[in-house]
Amino acid sequence: MLIKRIKDIWFQIERRLLPFAPPEHSFIQWCESEPSGNATNSFKVSDKGPGNPPNKQQLDAFFKEIDNTLNAKDSEAGFIDIFVDRHIDHACSLAGHAHARKKVIRNFSIVGRVSKPLKLDSLYISNLDLTHTPKQLIIENSKIATLRITNGIRAELNIRNTYIGKLIFMPGCLKHCDMRGGGIRQIDIDPPGSENPFTGSIWFEKTWFPTEKNMVQGAQPYRNMRHHLRSLSNMQMADLFHALELRTERRQETWTNKAISYLYDLFSDFGSSILRPVLWLILLGVSVSYVLITSDGVIPTRLLESSAVGWQTTLLGDDIFAPITRSFYLSFWSIIHPLGLFGGQPILVASTPWLSTMLIIEGIFAATLIALTIFAIRRRFKLQQA
Repeated sequence: MLIKRIKDIWFQIERRLLPFAPPEHSFIQWCESEPSGNATNSFKVSDKGPGNPPNKQQLDAFFKEIDNTLNAKDSEAGFIDIFVDRHIDHACSLAGHAHARKKVIRNFSIVGRVSKPLKLDSLYISNLDLTHTPKQLIIENSKIATLRITNGIRAELNIRNTYIGKLIFMPGCLKHCDMRGGGIRQIDIDPPGSENPFTGSIWFEKTWFPTEKNMVQGAQPYRNMRHHLRSLSNMQMADLFHALELRTERRQETWTNKAISYLYDLFSDFGSSILRPVLWLILLGVSVSYVLITSDGVIPTRLLESSAVGWQTTLLGDDIFAPITRSFYLSFWSIIHPLGLFGGQPILVASTPWLSTMLIIEGIFAATLIALTIFAIRRRFKLQQA
């Protein structure tokens, strides 16, 4: 019980601190359970049948009735089925509140064409089925067990802070998708060689995808995503799924390959991050400078003492800032000239052998991080030109 409690506390901390927070365990369990029983409420609006199609007032009343059912404080728990088979040509919205969790939308099917914004906010949906052309579907702060995007609809989606248990792509189904926050636990997408499910811009930002934990599938869906995105020259998102693919595959690697994979991921996001190795390089220089300052481990050479001019005289001073300046200079000299590869005679040296060894190790790490930065820049622009 204590171990489980510690894991739960760590999970809550992880959700608040990490930009790619996993969903709650209850959401995963909910996705794996199939809703059973009859719907307590069913709502249907359609262009078909006798009479004129519903007008704007009737469509507003339709969504208002659903909203009242979802958010009724004294309502009992149950399922709702919603079927929309008509052209939505003006902005509509459907939002849930805290007590709306008692009413789960079991099946939400949108068959009609959506040409104006349709916003779904703070809802629990077991199955959301898009079978026509939702050009402006906005989903925010929701939980969706299964989102199915059907063949040929070319949907345009904006998704914010929403967790999806299973996302099903069919060929040619998605024209535009901008997803920020939230996460996707499982992706169902056709392999390379089939028709591309995407026809336009696809973007994921701070979105959680499972790798070594909570995996219900292997790395193949990420390979499929990478292939289809690269065929559209969407290299940033292709890099994202390439990294997810490598993280997933290391579960089956040997310990040496797994260690290298973790380091490569940590220092450069598998070669896709230009900024990350630069930040590590700065952190390395500052850390070594701190060690040199606290140990007063830098002394000037005779070359500096005999020929110091201009700014170099600050390295010889006796004031409190002189040892700080010397420490930062020597640390970043080792970074800029790792292992003396670029020549030049140092004007400062370490005072002890172990500090000199530390600077050698710093130079090795610096050379590695500089190489990772160069590789990342080359890879990024080479991919964009491919």
